[in-house]
Amino acid sequence: MKRLSSIILTILLLSITIPSLYSGICSSCDCKSVSQTFFAIRPQYQSGSPEKESLFYERMDLKEDGHYGTVQAVLFGGKSNHRDELGSYFAPFCKKCLYVSSVEEDGIDINAQHFNIALAGDAIFKSKISFCPQVTTFGIGLTYKQNLSQLWSDDPDRNFDVWAEITSPITRVETNMCMTEKILTPEERTPLEIEGLNQQFYTSMTDAFKQRAWCYGKIDSCCCDMVKWRLADIEVKVGLQRRLDACGNHFYGGYVGLLIPTGNRPCATYVFKPIVGHRKHFGLTKGGYAKFQMWENEAGDRKIYASWLSHILYLFDGEEKRSLDLKYKPWSRYMEVYNSKEQAQMAADFETEGNFEAAAHLSTPGINVFTQCLKVKPRISGTINTAFIFSGQNWEFEAGYNFFARAAECVSLECKWPCGIALKDSVGEGRTNSVRTISQNNINCAKEIDEYESNIINACDLDLESAAHPGMISNTIYGVAGYTWDGKDYPMLFALGGSYEYGDANFVLCRWTGWLKYSLSF
Repeated sequence: MKRLSSIILTILLLSITIPSLYSGICSSCDCKSVSQTFFAIRPQYQSGSPEKESLFYERMDLKEDGHYGTVQAVLFGGKSNHRDELGSYFAPFCKKCLYVSSVEEDGIDINAQHFNIALAGDAIFKSKISFCPQVTTFGIGLTYKQNLSQLWSDDPDRNFDVWAEITSPITRVETNMCMTEKILTPEERTPLEIEGLNQQFYTSMTDAFKQRAWCYGKIDSCCCDMVKWRLADIEVKVGLQRRLDACGNHFYGGYVGLLIPTGNRPCATYVFKPIVGHRKHFGLTKGGYAKFQMWENEAGDRKIYASWLSHILYLFDGEEKRSLDLKYKPWSRYMEVYNSKEQAQMAADFETEGNFEAAAHLSTPGINVFTQCLKVKPRISGTINTAFIFSGQNWEFEAGYNFFARAAECVSLECKWPCGIALKDSVGEGRTNSVRTISQNNINCAKEIDEYESNIINACDLDLESAAHPGMISNTIYGVAGYTWDGKDYPMLFALGGSYEYGDANFVLCRWTGWLKYSLSF
């Protein structure tokens, strides 16, 4: 058994150090993904997570002559940090501060015309905006675990147990893009009004990001829709556990399970909208675990254990609504377009009638056409949790490392891409411009309305990767202190724990999590 313990210790140390070679603390230099439209947050209180698994490995068998079951309630909460790095994930050009202007000049990042910002009297608009997204979570996780073998048989020589478990957290998720804007032009600004054109104009990016004409892609720090309370996904598992000694100091096991979605599905109305659970995707789970005693004092009242757990989750395909960019055009989802040749002809007719302002500004918000129903394949994710546990009389302490990896999402159009959409030229008047970007007008590349078909956007022009969360690796270190009353009629545990999750890219959510745990065996 000593040799076996040494082997297990070596495996644990390798599982801690090897993954760490590939990840580090979040850094301002790590801008590996930009202009993304969707961020997939790793849900808390899931199988394999420290807040759920810590100090809860074998508590179902503690009560003698009982029902051999246990329940657990965990109050947890956390908040993300490294907000400017997360902001670069959503922003174009890997910039934390974006320069907006209504006139084309060197150094601008965003042409204000795309956002229906136009001032009366040909006044110029300039501002600087930045994003510092943050996620705050709070909830209570509930778990019930039952030893089924003890209910069927009381054979004292049996060295294996069949068990079942059901888990679900009630979670509150609050997200905030925390957009700030500094206006660089005079404070007195009057929005443009155009006779005969039912189109509203704005005097700031703050107002433009929540305009009524937009159905999707809004940003509003004061919006009450950025908070969600929901019952997150329900996990049901059945497992087999084998004891290697009569005292239960050494055991290992495995399980299979089903994830039943009960959270909410992304609807793309707001950027970084809160999601509870796994976005309505069904899943299958599989895992294994082991715990071995490594040391015991002569009195037998102090022990050190090593534990290991692996958890694999596969999520099935599902439909989600997300926004898309065009290839090689960051933030093109916000660019103004003509939704059909008929709309372009209407703009040309305004020019013929002498209504030049209407001819210049008539358009459709790009965000309304570049947001589509997508078939999303989250695919597979895996968790490895390794820990050392010290048990002394009534006190228990656990310190561990959690490694999480998730495959990149695969997305495709669920419905046929609508025909007839084209990027509007900055001059308007029915002209289109296929090389125009969010910051540059490229007026010399404009085409007249009789060449409209040559600039129509096709499905192959869409950048599907802009709507998919990249594959990621994250690391979590944690510690837990607990006090037990295992000698009572109903064994109980109170524990307090905390963790920090980090990674080496801006698409990894760096965050603190704390939890208070109570467990009762019966």
